[in-house]
Amino acid sequence: RWSAWFLCGVHVVTDLRFLSILVYIVSTLLATIGVLRHMVNGQERFSVVFNPIWYCIGLVEMVRRMPTIPNVFRAITIQRAQLLQTAALGVYVIYLFGMVAFIF
Repeated sequence: RWSAWFLCGVHVVTDLRFLSILVYIVSTLLATIGVLRHMVNGQERFSVVFNPIWYCIGLVEMVRRMPTIPNVFRAITIQRAQLLQTAALGVYVIYLFGMVAFIF
């Protein structure tokens, strides 16, 4: 037997995949409405609700769905010392080339 809560759609509202898709759709609509209002009305600034900043939620959702992103984060956090040493070497090389370019 189906329970009354199941028939009312509580199972749909509490599903995390459904909620993430709903947030993605709402944020995309808010951003698109903001851009269209800006183009049509020629307003100089965006409102708080209808703002293109909502597109960043869509980008986060795309990144969250990529299967290789957790591996990238793991590689960055586990080998932190090696990455910092590589970054320091990169800064040194850029400084060295900058000094050579400045002199010549």
